[in-house]
Amino acid sequence: MPRQQVLQPPAPPEPPVELPPAVTDDHRDDLLQIPWGAIGVGLGGGVALLVVVAVLATVDGVSAVLLGGGLTLRPVTPVTTNKPQDPIAAPPAPAADVTGKLSDGRVYWTWQPTQQAGMHYAVTVRRSGREDLTREVVLSALDVEAVPGRNCATVVVVGPDGRESAGVEGCLEVP
Repeated sequence: MPRQQVLQPPAPPEPPVELPPAVTDDHRDDLLQIPWGAIGVGLGGGVALLVVVAVLATVDGVSAVLLGGGLTLRPVTPVTTNKPQDPIAAPPAPAADVTGKLSDGRVYWTWQPTQQAGMHYAVTVRRSGREDLTREVVLSALDVEAVPGRNCATVVVVGPDGRESAGVEGCLEVP
């Protein structure tokens, strides 16, 4: 014969605790010392709290946080490649064919663009009787005012990491 379960009536609720009217924010620490039963967490509330903790403890990793241990650390296996890697990155390849062409009182400097992504160029122009002029450009061309005498441009390729190639110079005589 199946066993019958006898249900017992729930326990009467505990009366709420009345706090004195003088309790303010200055007495907040005093409130923390009130017993659990006095703040309305009876047997039902305690059981509910234990159920929540048990559910959270079943979630992977949460038990380690709640219980202060049990976390398993796994070593990270580095990815290996067949290509050897240089710990010091090589500078970008230098520009090629720096040439200047005179047209309408300006010198148009051009050079062979790099095939590497993310590069830009630092171009220093030296002209007779003028201060050196340095510009950073993305395109493989730059034009400046022509000055009679020797006009030269030095092109340096600058990589995305800031490393620079060797400079390549081209010169042009302006009448």
